[in-house]
Amino acid sequence: MAMFLKNLLKRPSALRELGDFLTGDGSNESALRGQTLIGRIAAGVIQEDDEGSGTILRLLPQIAQALDLSVGEKGVGALFLFEMGGHLEMTYNFRCVEGVYTHLLSDRTSAFRALYHLGRCQLMTAESETDLKVAESLLWLAKSAHGDRNQETASLAHSRLALLLCQAGAVRQREAEEELRQLRTPKSPSGRFTRRLAQCVLHYFDPLLPPSPHFPGPITPLDNHSGDVSRLLFSVDNVLPPRLLSRLQAAFGVGSPFWREHRYDVERSSYFSYLHVLGKEGDTAWEGVKKKQKGGHRQAVGKPSDKKKRRLEEGEKEETGDSPSDASEAFSSSAPQGSCVLPVLFEHLQTLLEPVFPRVREAKSAEWWGHCRPHQSGHQFHFDSENEGKGEVLNPIVSTVLYLTPEGIGGPTLVTDLPFRDEQGGRVERLAERGWMTLPRENRLTAFRGDLLHGVIPGRGVAPLYRVLRDLQTCDLLDEKDNKGGKEGEGKKRKRPGESSPASSSSEEEEQEETTGKDINGGKRKRTFPEKQKEKILKLKSIEDALQRTGQTNSTAKGPLRRVTLMVAFWAHVPRRPYQEGMPGSAQSFPFPVDAATPRGNHKWPLLFYADASKEIPRLAEECARHSPGSPGQVFPVSPVWEALAPSPSASSMTTSKAAGGQKGQDGSHPPGDLEEVKRGKKQKAGQLPHYNECFQGF
Repeated sequence: MAMFLKNLLKRPSALRELGDFLTGDGSNESALRGQTLIGRIAAGVIQEDDEGSGTILRLLPQIAQALDLSVGEKGVGALFLFEMGGHLEMTYNFRCVEGVYTHLLSDRTSAFRALYHLGRCQLMTAESETDLKVAESLLWLAKSAHGDRNQETASLAHSRLALLLCQAGAVRQREAEEELRQLRTPKSPSGRFTRRLAQCVLHYFDPLLPPSPHFPGPITPLDNHSGDVSRLLFSVDNVLPPRLLSRLQAAFGVGSPFWREHRYDVERSSYFSYLHVLGKEGDTAWEGVKKKQKGGHRQAVGKPSDKKKRRLEEGEKEETGDSPSDASEAFSSSAPQGSCVLPVLFEHLQTLLEPVFPRVREAKSAEWWGHCRPHQSGHQFHFDSENEGKGEVLNPIVSTVLYLTPEGIGGPTLVTDLPFRDEQGGRVERLAERGWMTLPRENRLTAFRGDLLHGVIPGRGVAPLYRVLRDLQTCDLLDEKDNKGGKEGEGKKRKRPGESSPASSSSEEEEQEETTGKDINGGKRKRTFPEKQKEKILKLKSIEDALQRTGQTNSTAKGPLRRVTLMVAFWAHVPRRPYQEGMPGSAQSFPFPVDAATPRGNHKWPLLFYADASKEIPRLAEECARHSPGSPGQVFPVSPVWEALAPSPSASSMTTSKAAGGQKGQDGSHPPGDLEEVKRGKKQKAGQLPHYNECFQGF
């Protein structure tokens, strides 16, 4: 790749194509070639080792300088580096991302924007409180940007800084309120925020995080909250059998081609989803694809080796799920005889949800999409809908969220009591009053009525899983030291205080303790320190295994830990859209119709969802039929969802002065800022709801 970049510096035509893409000038073909070239460079950086990546990072500024000279317009080179930073973020290589943005600090016109992106990346990769403080400092600097050119950057930094302060808890609420009062929102009529997400929402309760004053402990609303919630929300743990879970984790893992080939990016990528027809119509459509596959996919995938065959045969005999590599190989090797594994998932979910949401059996199609987000990334409140702004708005019967990564990454999903329509069919014109939160946890399903407003709260602070992993790894090191004998002269097993010698212990007592967990008198046996250590180490291994199934082990992850989720919405009716190569969109047909059975553009991701129709699919279906889900997932009630911003002290004093007959300004009027606050107070007293865009979410 380094040689390719050196040659690029000598190719004026390629530099012009890059410039056409960055500036929007030139032909569409030229701009497309420029965009492809940037993607190729970003992919090349990832494939290099540390030394090669360093060489490439030193060459990128030279290309930026050559672009300025080639296009004849200063600033195009900076656009190139920002575009490269965005592409590298898609590949999770944040070391290279920071290198690109750091170089831009030397450019006066781009420095504030670079500071904002550095602060944002520092937040997403934060592993300690020190990292959060560094991110906050960078955002404070970016917020101080001035001039029309930097207005958008300053606003973005200001908003993210306000969110960071809101999530810091009560100790920094005064700072947060002050920043929110200063923050402007051009989308609202008043230009300012009048409401914010409540403190109990942004500073949410999580047993793995420092205590939150808003909840005394976990609450299960199905038992302890108002009964009507059972008609709105349902959550359950251990929802999928191990084999199906491991297949989905392999398909949607961090390093999966699914994300790369969709050019998935948390900040910039557009929404895309796929629609699967349920019932006989869907089965018939897939039969046509299977017939088309018999010749096409076999050559593309290749004949599996004898070693792989043996491994797959051994895997078929196991009752537990496959490892990520085995699952991926199973997808590929079974593609020639393939059938889609997703209908098995949809049928399992429908069976599970039918007692709570009976109409789910009326669904004609299932729409699915996924997200792969860092801990600090949220999702704005929205309705799952179709045709919004184009005609009659449709909502799904039920929407579901399936968490594929361990607990401790990402914030909770919040489902509110606000429906899209009222009982008379009119649009509801009010803000949500109550809500229910569910925290991410591996193999947890949250389902809710499809017409309810919902969103994902950004994770607060440092992802708890980092701390959990550090604590458990410390236990692992202590155990390893203990097994080696500790200090010199000690045996491999040190006798604990009060422990009798082996000779004086009855083998009968030991056997009873091991098998029943009770002492010889029937009392509950107190666990020893090594036993507690062993439990912690086993927990560490289970967390590491769960991370590995989604491609996030310490040796393979190239970025922050990510929360991976799969969403499925069941629709009574929603139009399908044809698949368009290179243009991910919503509700596209999947599996592809017969004329598109072979993945276009050499895409590999569709192969992730193929399985052997004669063996694997029946086995998955049988395991789902036998599987019993676990206990109800913990749900935390939230009220209120929104709260009013307190008026500034100057506005409060002005209101008091007026009530007491005090003097106004020298010109007989209130200062502009105070008058705006007074008017806002009158509006709230009159009971009028603020414009939705006046409600601060921060994400």
